[in-house]
Amino acid sequence: MTMGYLLSLLSPVFDMWFANAHILGAPPRSWLLIFLVIIALLTLTIRKRYPDFVFDPLVRAMLGLILAFIAWSILINFAHYLVNQESEILSVAIRKILARYIGGALLLLSIAFFLADESRIRIFVYVLFVTLAFSSVVGILQLLDPSLGWSIKPAMLKALHLEAGGRILSYRVGGLADFSVPFSYQLAAIIPLIFALLLEERNPLLRGGLIIAYVLGLTALLMTLMRSAILGVFLAHIVVLYASRGASWTKRLVFLVLPAGLVVYLLLKFNPFVLERFQRRLEGERTDVGRIVLIQSAIDVLFAHPLGVGIGRFQEVASGTVSETSRPELASLVVTQTTAHNQFINTWIYNGIVGFLLLISLYVLLFRHLGFLLRAGRRRGRLAGALAVGLLGANVSYLTHSMFHNAGPFGTGEYVFWYLLVLQFSLAGILYNLYNRYENERA
Repeated sequence: MTMGYLLSLLSPVFDMWFANAHILGAPPRSWLLIFLVIIALLTLTIRKRYPDFVFDPLVRAMLGLILAFIAWSILINFAHYLVNQESEILSVAIRKILARYIGGALLLLSIAFFLADESRIRIFVYVLFVTLAFSSVVGILQLLDPSLGWSIKPAMLKALHLEAGGRILSYRVGGLADFSVPFSYQLAAIIPLIFALLLEERNPLLRGGLIIAYVLGLTALLMTLMRSAILGVFLAHIVVLYASRGASWTKRLVFLVLPAGLVVYLLLKFNPFVLERFQRRLEGERTDVGRIVLIQSAIDVLFAHPLGVGIGRFQEVASGTVSETSRPELASLVVTQTTAHNQFINTWIYNGIVGFLLLISLYVLLFRHLGFLLRAGRRRGRLAGALAVGLLGANVSYLTHSMFHNAGPFGTGEYVFWYLLVLQFSLAGILYNLYNRYENERA
């Protein structure tokens, strides 16, 4: 059990820093996941006791939806192969289903299995924060001192004898992630968690560390120039401020205004170039027009193919719709390079209307379950209450960002979502029995 927990602490590092690196022909996180699953199964066999979170009916319902989605994705993509006879596309689908869907579900179950008490959850959360903070430092350096910033990750890969699994895209701040989009998802998901714990933390040393991580994260977020991520984090702050009833409004606003003001001051004083670029983005550029084209093409595909077109076939199918758009020359370029930049549309395109409805159902249960955790967490203690609030804000932020970029558990299979679920399930394990006892006492 202890060995599995210690290995779990390495998982965020591998996923957030070295997602596409390789060792012995596979990503390091794949090898780590194999060990985690084996240890979890051995522990379960020896102890013959299921983790507490599986007794929560809403958790079981969410797990059922995840398994149903995976089964449906396998079925529908194999059906597309039988119709189109494209073995190369089928191999792409199989790799994505194995690595992203099944891999994400196994990651969720194995790590949540080892986070069996509050102290382990707390340490895991702070590992997430430290991992993001260091990546944020690298991201800030990539803009302030490009020669240094962009040399850090290659040096780390070399020191760890890892092979780069793809190009490191250096045209926009990406921290230790492969490029700016996955980095922005990490920031969008974890900054609200940092803020929620910052409101509740009483230890001066830990509070100081949280403020540092918060300032670094916000600064890196603004430097990514991801407007949807910035919007998501802004909305998450409103949610966290409203839901954090344990802290006074004065304290909430102080911890929001002072660090955020420091970030803006640093950007204005030392790096006005960032704000100039951000202003140009606000004035409109090619990506905005491109998204409109993508949505137009994606909607045409959805109406023509209600059961989807399968993983890896959007560009091929959507390229036939570009002549109907107002900017065909731009559409031809955009559609052949990317997908629809919306996790719900991507899910429908890949896995059809059934997959889309399963994803909607999962989010409905997810937010309903977070409501339960909010009520139960306030009776458990500061960590549980703050984590429940932070998870609510994090999911609002992540969901907002995913409406404009390729991500989501069943779109591109972005891994940060699974870490939010890990924390949600782990928290459910320690709160469910407490909540039941409280309700029984009231009755």
